[in-house]
Amino acid sequence: MVLSEILFKLPYFIYSILYKYLGKSKNAVFYCHDIHDYYVLNPVQKYLSNIPFVVRDLATHKLLADKGIKSGIYPVATDAVIMARHAFYKFPLKNIVKIGLRHGPYHFKRMISPVRYNKFDLFLFTSNAELQQSESIGIRCGEAVGYPKIDPLFDETFNENYLYEFKRKLFNEPDKKTIMFSATWNKSGMSAIERWFNKLDNLTDEYNIVVTCHPLTNGLYKSVLRSNQKIVFTENESLLPYYLITDLFVSDTSSIIAEFAVLDKPIITFIVNKAGRLDDEIINIISEVSFRVETFQELVKIIPYALSNPDKHSDKRNYYSGLMLDKLDGKAGERAANLIREFLSSKGIIEQ
Repeated sequence: MVLSEILFKLPYFIYSILYKYLGKSKNAVFYCHDIHDYYVLNPVQKYLSNIPFVVRDLATHKLLADKGIKSGIYPVATDAVIMARHAFYKFPLKNIVKIGLRHGPYHFKRMISPVRYNKFDLFLFTSNAELQQSESIGIRCGEAVGYPKIDPLFDETFNENYLYEFKRKLFNEPDKKTIMFSATWNKSGMSAIERWFNKLDNLTDEYNIVVTCHPLTNGLYKSVLRSNQKIVFTENESLLPYYLITDLFVSDTSSIIAEFAVLDKPIITFIVNKAGRLDDEIINIISEVSFRVETFQELVKIIPYALSNPDKHSDKRNYYSGLMLDKLDGKAGERAANLIREFLSSKGIIEQ
């Protein structure tokens, strides 16, 4: 148990007793730490609409309200919580049933300690291969369902007319090729954002540029990107339609690489030092599904070749897609919801 769980335990226990006494506790909730959790959990929650969203703060509450989504605000007393992160300190009582989903596709960094996973009563992995790996290191609470977040890429949510109008609204010249840039957290030691964040103007005459980055990215980088009127910097919204209009993806070690591998689109990645939870398996996957560069100058030179040869790494992208994500049929959220419903019903928390 980490310090935050210890500090939260007594006040949360008192709060839970009070709210149960007042009849305000919930049987189960989906916990959204931020808006990005919503995009992971929504494809599951839509099949479990009787289980409400609970958000961390007023800012996230407003973002959901703007989408017409009702949510409660933490703290909340509950018998079960479904979340897309290891936020045990928010729900520190052992009698609360905890169900987890992946925040990103696959374990795109080395898996954290089995102890952390086994605090969940049920954890939903994105593939059978990942489930087998988890079991080999002692994780005993897993099931494989696929990756609900990307269901809309396969269930015809975004048809051709939608994407055509979407692109026209974003760009003055929608017929130009579109390149999407992304970076993992700059303090992770695995990011390359400093190599390109202030150089994108070198590309905007020839290409439409879309940029996203890790939510915790340093404000300096975000400020520069937000102020660049020649690019589209996207925050706090679903990235899925951006994926579909993108012709080429540029990144470092971001798990979005897996999502572009699934779409079988060309990828360029910056080589970064092995650090943090970046292990040999992930380095190998990234190396085999993408063109590799070290500098922005190398990137500029290789972009035309990557766009002209989109099938260059197609066989590896397809192979690793099968490893990382199961059943790309748009129904992972439904499978997850069915498992969760059955599990919570077996605990007497909700009706089947």
